[in-house]
Amino acid sequence: MSEPGKSPSSSGTTGAIIFLVIAAVLFGAYWFASPYVTLYRVGQAVEDGDSDYICERINFEKLEDNFNKGALIEESPMLGGILDDGLGCETIKGLMEFIEFIQAFSDDDDEFMEELMEETSTGFDSPLTFSIRVGDEDDGQIRLVMSRTLVSWELTDVKFS
Repeated sequence: MSEPGKSPSSSGTTGAIIFLVIAAVLFGAYWFASPYVTLYRVGQAVEDGDSDYICERINFEKLEDNFNKGALIEESPMLGGILDDGLGCETIKGLMEFIEFIQAFSDDDDEFMEELMEETSTGFDSPLTFSIRVGDEDDGQIRLVMSRTLVSWELTDVKFS
């Protein structure tokens, strides 16, 4: 039996409202935190040399289209040459091997990374795009743009300024 003054459906409605509020809070937390989780996982993949995971987080088709739209190719023959050969997972694997080679000869790798991290900022550009800005605006900056897919983030553009 229900309590006097309460309808039998009021406790069910209260439970549904509480459930919806909790679901909305969890969804909001996921929406905000997910690009940071992706960045952390990509960082771990770089440290572990897992180029396959990194390649999964890059939309090569969109990235190549965005490079071709910009005037950067005219300014950078090296980039044009890379794009002529096609931008893909092999490019990422080669880049990771190059980074490992450079790190093998670097004594102050930690100091370089600390300086780089000080010059790096992250943030949402819109609910569907998130940017990682590396470098100083005065000396030149690289902006990596990630776009949201249904449940994850992928690199879709790189802008130089």
